[in-house]
Amino acid sequence: MRYSFLLLIVVAAPAAAFEDATQFFNGGEPHAATYGASAEGVYFTGAPRYTSLNCSTCHTDGPGLIRLKLGADHPELFTDGYVPNQTYLFEIELFAESKGLMYDSAGCTEPPTKNDHYSYVQCNSNSFALEVDLAGGPPLAGPNVFCAQAPVNGVCPQPDSSVDETIVAPDGDAVFAERQHPAVNPGQVLRNDPTDWHLWWTAPPAGSGALTVYVAAVDGNGGSGTVDNDQDPYNDDTVQASFTLKEQGTASAPATTAGCAVPGPGASLDALFAVAAALLLSRRRAWASASARRSSHR
Repeated sequence: MRYSFLLLIVVAAPAAAFEDATQFFNGGEPHAATYGASAEGVYFTGAPRYTSLNCSTCHTDGPGLIRLKLGADHPELFTDGYVPNQTYLFEIELFAESKGLMYDSAGCTEPPTKNDHYSYVQCNSNSFALEVDLAGGPPLAGPNVFCAQAPVNGVCPQPDSSVDETIVAPDGDAVFAERQHPAVNPGQVLRNDPTDWHLWWTAPPAGSGALTVYVAAVDGNGGSGTVDNDQDPYNDDTVQASFTLKEQGTASAPATTAGCAVPGPGASLDALFAVAAALLLSRRRAWASASARRSSHR
């Protein structure tokens, strides 16, 4: 008796990373899943609505070196609390970057497709995700809660990917890093190796109570630096934190907590997140800062 066999060879594809903020969104035209990895509407900010998933959920085996600083143009935000309906300029900064530095030259590009004719130059891609939630859990959302540019009469200007440092989620409930592309050559990435980003946040109406800020960031290593493996989730450094903002004039907010994990009773946090006592001077403005540092031990 003769037998016929079918030999099936399965080749594992490289794991892809989310280098573009639109890959986190659910939907869009075209849908992010049509051209790469897609988070299908999970934002990985560390918020409870996403079961506390954050950047370290996918990006693994980083050295735990980077630190994260969130600054605001009104120093009293972190000490006295937010003023209802007031707009704040936020600055997010990464410190102690160690990954992908060999790819930090100007003029990097997206990986070209078969219809592109430019030369490929690997990028050093860093990124962040941030959201602000009400005490009950749901996020602050709406068309003008977060703005990539200074709002005019309370309204965000139209997005402009050639100049905006950040991109707001479709429902206005979170904000991410923007890669910036010129209209005449969308394959080029204008802002390579970013370590700081700016955005505008408008506080909720009076009576909203304490808020929780969730923020997570990635120091990407650029994968293998090839078109086929432009980004991957391996050996990227990550940091994530959360802290509470009280409403000005109300009782003190709960103590600040943060880290890549919350340990069991008697253990110390993997990371500390604290409001800095010192004020920073940036662009001739007073900035209060909240800093997160993830410890090197596990």
